[in-house]
Amino acid sequence: MKESSIIQAAHQLFIEKGYRDTSITDIVKASGSSKGNLYYHFENKEDLFLSLIKEEEKKWDNEWKTKQRQFNTAREKMLGIANFSADMDANFPLRRAIAEFYAKNHHSKDIENHIKELNYRYLLYYEDILNDGNLNDEWNVSDVKMTSFIAGALFSGLEMYTYDVTIERRKELYRHSAEIFLDGL
Repeated sequence: MKESSIIQAAHQLFIEKGYRDTSITDIVKASGSSKGNLYYHFENKEDLFLSLIKEEEKKWDNEWKTKQRQFNTAREKMLGIANFSADMDANFPLRRAIAEFYAKNHHSKDIENHIKELNYRYLLYYEDILNDGNLNDEWNVSDVKMTSFIAGALFSGLEMYTYDVTIERRKELYRHSAEIFLDGL
């Protein structure tokens, strides 16, 4: 049984049932695999789920890199990433499972380090935008790292608080929040 069939089955189960309520037995049954084969490819459920997150992050990253080319200023990029995030978060079926996964205590330092690495990558998007704004005299941010952390916390918080609103309302909230953030710069 291929690794890809395990990943596909797990992906669908995590969407349907969430992280916590999906068991290894469920994944084995849905994939038509065996526990031995699953454990050949993945150390445990955390490892399997992390591989799914990494794939989703690559898609997000590639789509954002393409999308950001349409913006001319750092301000436009910040508003653009807010809109892009609102869209992607609303249409991201693993969102609930990821929230459960992030909230869980992980026994593996490797898993914790991978989660930190994924979060850090998002902060780099904001750092790049803030640095561009500094270079183009759009604003003067003295502590880019701290300010990018605040931007990351702002949008992560919006993701948590807007899970049950329409996409139009979500976009409105993200854009308005980005405008308030930018006006503060």
